[in-house]
Amino acid sequence: MRRWLILPVIFLGLLASPSSFSQTSYHILDPTKIFITSFFDCPVFFGGRQITVLKNGTRAQILTSTKKWIMVRFWSNGRYVVGWIRR
Repeated sequence: MRRWLILPVIFLGLLASPSSFSQTSYHILDPTKIFITSFFDCPVFFGGRQITVLKNGTRAQILTSTKKWIMVRFWSNGRYVVGWIRR
């Protein structure tokens, strides 16, 4: 009798395994894979002074951001420039 009760329970357990349900995964945006393109010339700051200008149409990678600033990396004059731009 006990064997007859265990067999349906095992069968139902296999049918209701987690792999039988659809797994939804939330895509987390990685800020290091987000790029922006400037629509106008904007100054780039680092260490409290302006180091260069992000030219119109230049593609820049976002490294991190705060409430008022965005840290970007972009190619300018044969080298990578890292600095802060205002939002």
